[in-house]
Amino acid sequence: MDRVKKILIDPGHGGSEYGAVYKDIFEKDINLKTAQKLKLFLEKDENFEVFLTRYEDRELTLKDRVDLTNKIMPDMFVSIHHNSSYEDFGNRIEVYYRWEEDGPSYKFAQIVNRFLKNFLKIPSKKPMPAFYTVLRNNADISVLLEPYYLKFYNEDLPELTAIAIYEAIKEFFKWDYPKIKNFQIKNNFLILDVEGRWDAEKSLAKIDNERVLIEKRENKAYIYITKSGNLKVILRNYNGFPSKMLEMKINNIFSSYSIDVFPGFKNMPNLININFYDIFFQKISDGFEVEIKINGFSLNTKTKDGKVSFIFEEKAEFYEIEIKVLNNKFNEIIELKDGFMYWGKFEDVKDGYGLSDDKIYKIFNGYIFSNVPKLKIIARGFQPFEVDLSKEVFYKPLKLYNGTFHDKRILILYDEIENCYEISSR
Repeated sequence: MDRVKKILIDPGHGGSEYGAVYKDIFEKDINLKTAQKLKLFLEKDENFEVFLTRYEDRELTLKDRVDLTNKIMPDMFVSIHHNSSYEDFGNRIEVYYRWEEDGPSYKFAQIVNRFLKNFLKIPSKKPMPAFYTVLRNNADISVLLEPYYLKFYNEDLPELTAIAIYEAIKEFFKWDYPKIKNFQIKNNFLILDVEGRWDAEKSLAKIDNERVLIEKRENKAYIYITKSGNLKVILRNYNGFPSKMLEMKINNIFSSYSIDVFPGFKNMPNLININFYDIFFQKISDGFEVEIKINGFSLNTKTKDGKVSFIFEEKAEFYEIEIKVLNNKFNEIIELKDGFMYWGKFEDVKDGYGLSDDKIYKIFNGYIFSNVPKLKIIARGFQPFEVDLSKEVFYKPLKLYNGTFHDKRILILYDEIENCYEISSR
């Protein structure tokens, strides 16, 4: 062990908060007794410095416990509770760990669950993630223990439980799990300062679920940043013990953009896609604010899938576009072509498609562009209907409502239509 580890023990409840009760046995008292015995074991071990959230029978709010954690900054937080039930449940161990995809809390929960089971000789549930206040935003290793039900209490159990927890703590720290202390970004690398042993081959880094390279240099982790996106990093030691997951959004330097206009004809609506790229020519992340001015009209929006997309309805022979993104400003003139395409607009319809004899045309934000005038429109939540784009450009499709499932059939009544239509699932 490279340094003394701080352990914060939290005897649950206290004062007027009795917790679980069985006859004349109060949970708050058993929690404190167990915590005090665990404290004695830890104090005899030079590898640990131990603290309690309460040393006596007094009331302590959840906020008080969290504030104390933030003050002490422990390496491990162990909240001790005990169970009770009016139903005839058998005895069992329950272990909860801070809600996270993977990490040291989960690993320690497995270890302490195994030690409690071996020492107490009772069944245990599989450790479960939990969103308890005392586990959220707490130490990297945070668990809440319910070692047994109070109806099975005897005088030997607090010390036996304390021994099991102490042995589990020793076992966990024996493997010297890695801990990410801080980080910096330099020359397209995310550089992590790491405490403890770790192995690059067993560790994992992903940007938007795409694996990226991790190198180990003098115990620092160098993660090669290949694109913008959501980064997740878990470092593991040679025995597979994980660090707490590091999650962050990587926003590489904005580098370039491209504009697509469809169908690109004069004097009709056009779909405009503005794509934004980083220095690796990868799409930039979602959520960047973009200001657009086009032929005097203004639009404020945010990137999604690395771009912004919108329909510009005003008739024009060219587009004069000004783009502001990430403190960059660009101007572009788009010359439109002579040509024609059928188009239509549908009220309240965001997506769907139109069917012709030989082609499918996608609806974007209520607009459809087609080489043929007559289409059958299919959109989620609306009655399928026929359109003739040579005669009309604006449509108000009828919504489906009052649907019912009966005898393997879906019966749907269309708005403003009295007849009942049937879609069979036979």
